[in-house]
Amino acid sequence: KIVRKDGAIGDVEVSISLIRDDTGAPSGYRGIVRDVSGRKRAEAERDQLDLQIQRAQKLESLGQLAGGIAHDFNNLMMGVMANADLAKNQLPDESPARANIEQIETSARVAADLAVQMLLYAGKGSFETRPVFLETLVAEIANLIHASVPRQIALEYAHDGTSPQVNVDPTRLRQVVLNLIINASDAIVGEGRIQVRTGTVVADSALLSKALLNYGVREGPLAYIEVRDTGCGMDAATVARVFDPFFSTKFAGRGLGLASVTGILRAHLGAIVVESRPGEGTCFTVLLSPHAGVIPASIAPKQGQSAHGSLSGTALVIDDDEMIRTAVARILERSGFEVLTASDGVEGCEVFAANREKISFVLLDMAMPRMNGAEAFKKLHSIDPKVRVILSSGFPESDMRAQFGDHAPAAFIQKPQPMSVILDKIRAVLA
Repeated sequence: KIVRKDGAIGDVEVSISLIRDDTGAPSGYRGIVRDVSGRKRAEAERDQLDLQIQRAQKLESLGQLAGGIAHDFNNLMMGVMANADLAKNQLPDESPARANIEQIETSARVAADLAVQMLLYAGKGSFETRPVFLETLVAEIANLIHASVPRQIALEYAHDGTSPQVNVDPTRLRQVVLNLIINASDAIVGEGRIQVRTGTVVADSALLSKALLNYGVREGPLAYIEVRDTGCGMDAATVARVFDPFFSTKFAGRGLGLASVTGILRAHLGAIVVESRPGEGTCFTVLLSPHAGVIPASIAPKQGQSAHGSLSGTALVIDDDEMIRTAVARILERSGFEVLTASDGVEGCEVFAANREKISFVLLDMAMPRMNGAEAFKKLHSIDPKVRVILSSGFPESDMRAQFGDHAPAAFIQKPQPMSVILDKIRAVLA
């Protein structure tokens, strides 16, 4: 390290060799001083980039795991909800067991919401984007923010008025803001302050090198949301784990909160910078490209409109999960349908070919052995181009669309759903 004339500290590399005279006796020293400040900066930037890549790869692996678990979890909850619906409708209104079954249904819906958060973490949730101003989005949830923060913590808002529109899913981005604010609130013991700022920043390589996660943000003008607190702060090791699922510095992790933020940012091609020191508070800065940027949007499932009229006809239920297949078939029979069932795509296509004239619609699962839902759909369509197929899956519709090309299913049901929603979807298809 050297001190330059202007007082700045620089990095140099020094090489010294001995000089000898004609007789070989030492006569002096030769020194070469090379300025390596630029090389050291480049090495530091490369190390930071390698660290970002490692973090992104770790979160990507965890995201794939979370997505797979959420899919299986959704299938299990579908069986629970369908059987609870069957049991409740077989009990008289005055039965004391109805309250217990309704509690089961409530718990199943809460569990299904956890699966939605896991899909968000995996970057596979449903998104519906539109241009919004960040300051408007924050203002819309001000009351909800105040309700989520203890009274002894002061909330401050600041908007520089320069923030451009960003193409985002407002609901999901509100979730990001709320999660960051709740996390900031948890970090404050007693009195404190949380500042929420929005605006525009011109990002350079130095700023982007600080990003803990970056899913596509580049240098140039960016919209930002900043959440700064006066809490306990974090050391570098804690910052590195802050987006891990269920990680917490408290006695136990309480959810996917900050972990789900990563999936939402991934879907919006955003970035996040985390700055924190023990005892000095924390600042989370979410960076998003302006609306003019190219931000692909996943298509959210369109909700089927309920159609009036009684249900009748023949339904074919193709699902490899026996619990779901049996429960759904019994509910459809109770609703007025004759029901045929099959345990996989191959058997389902055989049953459909033998009964195509009387089958009104097919309820088709996506993930099955021997022949999956996409393959079965193509086979069903080749047997009868007018076949009405309602696809069901534990994954969101946006993940399924690309597998069907020009001939899309008549409707989509993301598991788990209450049977009332499924019956409304069937009514809409038959109408």
